[in-house]
Amino acid sequence: MLQGTPGCWRFNQSDEHKGILFSENEIWDKIQRILQSSCISLSSSDFKFELQDGNITTDSGMVSYHGYALLETRQVKLHNGQSEKLFKIRNTWGSFEWKGDWSDKSKKWNENPELKVQLNLVDRDDGTFW
Repeated sequence: MLQGTPGCWRFNQSDEHKGILFSENEIWDKIQRILQSSCISLSSSDFKFELQDGNITTDSGMVSYHGYALLETRQVKLHNGQSEKLFKIRNTWGSFEWKGDWSDKSKKWNENPELKVQLNLVDRDDGTFW
């Protein structure tokens, strides 16, 4: 028998309705705890959108008002010595991917080729992206 109740935790970097402001590190720490607890993590976007192939998408490649699975997070060291916090995300449809920094075709992978191997980057429209 299952006990307990499912929960939902929602936050924005700046939640004006509740007067809450989370720092980047607080958000990162909370997401780490969620993933370590084996929870299924979903996020959703509500960006400005356009119609593409019958679907509502954004300039960034994200689908508006749509759920995404958060697969993993990594803090990586870049070739210039700085560190970067990355999220591996999957569109549940298996297509429509992020087009910005660290997307499959981002120049950041060419600047940091060792990360392609370390993070097992696969450049295809499979809905999974960093």
